[in-house]
This record gives sequence, structure tokens and C-alpha cells, in this order.
Amino acid sequence: MSNYLLRRSYEEKMKLDIVYLDQQQEMTQRVVRVVRLEEDYFLAFCFTRKKVRKFHKNNLLAVYPYQRQRKGERFFDAPGSR
Repeated sequence: MSNYLLRRSYEEKMKLDIVYLDQQQEMTQRVVRVVRLEEDYFLAFCFTRKKVRKFHKNNLLAVYPYQRQRKGERFFDAPGSR
């Protein structure tokens, strides 16, 4: 499913919500739009960092079509955890 959404983001310029492990193995969330797809990684414009970033596919934990969230909410938070 993640490859389908990554390709769709690339082809349709669609924003995605992703959850992944960063270089320090910390779980993080980003809103991105894929600009290049490769076998093991993809390049995407990161709306948090405001620049193109490289994301390794094996570090992806979740990929969803972008949905606007309430301020301070992360979609991997359990309900009522904040």
C-alpha cells in the first residue's frame, strides 16, 4: 500500500502524512510530497523542514493521504493521550 501512495503522490502531486524512524531511531511525523521515487528511497518536499529530504522506505512505519489535523495533534497519538 505504501508504494501505491508514494507513486500517487509523485504522479498527482498529492500530499502525504508519513510516520518514520529518523537517523536516531526516533519516531517522527512529516507532511510530504514525493518528487522522486527510487527502489529503496524517495525524495520528497518536507513541509515541516521546507526543503527536499531523502526518506528510506525501510524506515517508513505508516503512510496516509494528507488530512489536516488540529494544532498540536499527531496522528500516531492514542486518543486522549494529549
